[in-house]
Amino acid sequence: MLGAWLAAASAIDPAAIRLGYPLPAATVFAAASLVIAADALFCAGLVARALLPLPLQEGPASGTPPLPPSRKATRGVVLNALLALLAGAGCVLAWHAAPVPVTTDIRLISGFVLVLSAFPVLVLERTFAGMDSWDVAFLLRVPLAALLGVGVAELLQAAGFAWPTCIEHAVGALVLLVALELLLRSLATAFQPPPSAEDLRPVARSALTRAIRPARPTLLGLNVALEQQVGIDLQRSWALAFAARATVPVAFGIVILAWGVTGLTALRLDQRAVYERLGVPVAVFGPGLHLHLPWPFGILRPVEFGVLHNVPVSFAESPASTSTPIVGAEAMPPPSDDRLWDGTHPAETTYLIASEEAGQQGFQIIDLDLRLIWRLGLSDEAALQAVANDADPDRLVRSVAAQVLVQSFAHRSLTDLLTADREALAATLRQQMQQNLDALRGGIDMVAVVIEAIHPPPAAASAYHAVQAAGIRAQIAVADQKGQAADSRSLAQQTVTYELDTADGQAATTLGQARGAAALFAGDQLAYRESGQAFLLERWFSDLARALGDTDLLIVDHRLAHGPAPTIDLRPPMAPGQTLPGPYHPQAEPN
Repeated sequence: MLGAWLAAASAIDPAAIRLGYPLPAATVFAAASLVIAADALFCAGLVARALLPLPLQEGPASGTPPLPPSRKATRGVVLNALLALLAGAGCVLAWHAAPVPVTTDIRLISGFVLVLSAFPVLVLERTFAGMDSWDVAFLLRVPLAALLGVGVAELLQAAGFAWPTCIEHAVGALVLLVALELLLRSLATAFQPPPSAEDLRPVARSALTRAIRPARPTLLGLNVALEQQVGIDLQRSWALAFAARATVPVAFGIVILAWGVTGLTALRLDQRAVYERLGVPVAVFGPGLHLHLPWPFGILRPVEFGVLHNVPVSFAESPASTSTPIVGAEAMPPPSDDRLWDGTHPAETTYLIASEEAGQQGFQIIDLDLRLIWRLGLSDEAALQAVANDADPDRLVRSVAAQVLVQSFAHRSLTDLLTADREALAATLRQQMQQNLDALRGGIDMVAVVIEAIHPPPAAASAYHAVQAAGIRAQIAVADQKGQAADSRSLAQQTVTYELDTADGQAATTLGQARGAAALFAGDQLAYRESGQAFLLERWFSDLARALGDTDLLIVDHRLAHGPAPTIDLRPPMAPGQTLPGPYHPQAEPN
């Protein structure tokens, strides 16, 4: 019942099998095997009950006639199909369940519990093996093998081994195959006529479970089993006799061919290999297909080719715990991308640097988030060095980086590091690391050093921010005052320049006018000396014409007589009764 419940819970939700605890998902394989054992017991019980005499299997007399034994036994077909489907679904879902981290203590407890649970199943299997149990003993070997296999695998994983997961997968495959066989037998039984009471057998039978035995299977046993099940006698088949005689030479030829194939190696585009002939490196093979001596005379040591590694310089946690998760373009950024100073980041490392304050030597603390991008060298010499000297390249790169960082920060202060050019600092660190790696002959190329963040510890981040803000405000104030002084100086220079230019212009104008007047005066003097009164009369007429050019004149000839004479009155007409503004009294002009 416990196995059925665990398998049903895993079929609905794989996380439900953990019962609030991080149990290994492989325990579902053991639970599914217990479901198969329960199926065998239920089906055998139904057949045994159907074959009992009528007074023992029927209660008080009733009006309904009893069912024949075949009809009663076939009731287990549906039960067998449901339990087999439940076991198979539990195996499939446990196989594809997401891995959950399990502690070593849980693995130890699970392993011991599963191994101890195998002993009652062993006793039950031995009990049914001593009687005609209709394959119940064979089906009980499935939970026995599953409990022992999964239990031993959990104990080995608790000891630090990773390969026992193959044992768990093999157990899961066995349970799944047996469940499929039981399900197919149930479907086939539904299309067969009901058997007689003498031929009545449980539906839960399996030919695969007969192969689970501690003894080595023999051809005689296989012949007897086939003769009982199918009716075929293999001892009288000449083809099988010929196959038996040819088995050893064919197997030997296959082994020789398989050994020869070890001398043919295909390398991917991101791979290369160092070829060792009789233990001596003789060449470096690039990507492609290569033919060489078979193992162990020729051995290829794989070497990466152009693969970049991103290693964080962090000594508190493993690189797997500090790896950057992959997120979508529109997804929320993970907490690892937080670069604020007031938070603690897993990939950061704290360094102690020297400082001087008030003339006294002291120490300061700085947090650094730095990543190293490296690869194995692309040359053949680098590949040989990597195979010969690099047991753990990641650890080598980390140790060299730690040494270079300590040496570089020994003569720098906190202010120098916070205000330094990161690109120049990263280039300097990369050059120093590359020099140390070349000295160690590790065949490693330091491609880049990426400085993500340099800042004080989170506890001092607020105080350092306040100091930075005060310094920035002081610089802003100084810059404002310098700007105002520059504006005042520029305005004064502009005013002085304008006044000087204006004075120079006015002086040049006055001087030009004076020179022009002097030239005119000199010309007038020369004209008077040469022409006399004619020049003066001409000048008088010129001045008079210039003065009277825009004036309305009335010219009266003084030589006109005072007597009556024809007169043309050019005055404007006057209204009746209108008089002139004043009397007109012409006076005689002097002769």
